[in-house]
Amino acid sequence: MKKLLVLITTMLGLIIGASPVAAAPAQPPGKPGELFTVTFNGVCTFPVEATVSGKFKDVLLDNKTISVAPGQKVTLSANGKTLDYVITGVRREVQLANGDYLSTVTGQNLLFNYIGASQKAGFWFVVGTFHYTLTEPNGAEVEPFNADGPGQVTDVCYLLK
Repeated sequence: MKKLLVLITTMLGLIIGASPVAAAPAQPPGKPGELFTVTFNGVCTFPVEATVSGKFKDVLLDNKTISVAPGQKVTLSANGKTLDYVITGVRREVQLANGDYLSTVTGQNLLFNYIGASQKAGFWFVVGTFHYTLTEPNGAEVEPFNADGPGQVTDVCYLLK
């Protein structure tokens, strides 16, 4: 897992991070609510352009971080196709006793893994509650997200082929 980047709150909730399962970056470029565009290479087998609008904020509480993205939207484009998603989900990250970090995303989020970083490379629009474990915030993936549910998982790379 590498970095949570911005797209989708988890950005993608969205943006970039070089991360296996990532959910939106911690500090999107520009001013809060400002529109920005990022091109992801190495997530799908082709480049994907993501345009994000809306706010994103991390709230730090003791040993956990809560990331929120009210009103955040993303447009993903590749191969002449375009997908629009509302990504207003929440990500909670808690440090475990062994030092790893358990991330839980709820609501509507965009998650991504880079090719070669995990057994599950790609983009997924998820609705529901999903968990994954990292060695450190934005670190290597210890346990991939639970793609089998509960919740709805949409393979964005497949839709943009």
